Amino acid sequence: MLKGFKEVVSDFPDINPLETTKLRELRDTTHYETLSDISAAKVAGMDRYFEFLPLVVNTINASLGTLDRVFRLPSYSGAERFRELYYNLPVLYQSHGKKRPRQEINEIKF
Repeated sequence: MLKGFKEVVSDFPDINPLETTKLRELRDTTHYETLSDISAAKVAGMDRYFEFLPLVVNTINASLGTLDRVFRLPSYSGAERFRELYYNLPVLYQSHGKKRPRQEINEIKF
């Protein structure tokens, strides 16, 4: 399905479909009732949380970059909040004693 979109839409976000599928399958195996009361980090574990953090950040980054190119996102769109979170990632990794992720986190695209 993703391949078909890419053929039609030239500005489709550059996401990793294999990793995204793995993340979706993991999410689907988790009960939504549990997630409503507990954070994803507690349910999946901190190691799992940090494993998928680069994928999630890169997917949001690519999506907001595409939206910004198409719609010129206003500052109140959530893009500013994402930038703030993005630039605090080193602090997040350090505060949890985690090393830099194996998967590269891309530069902001907007």
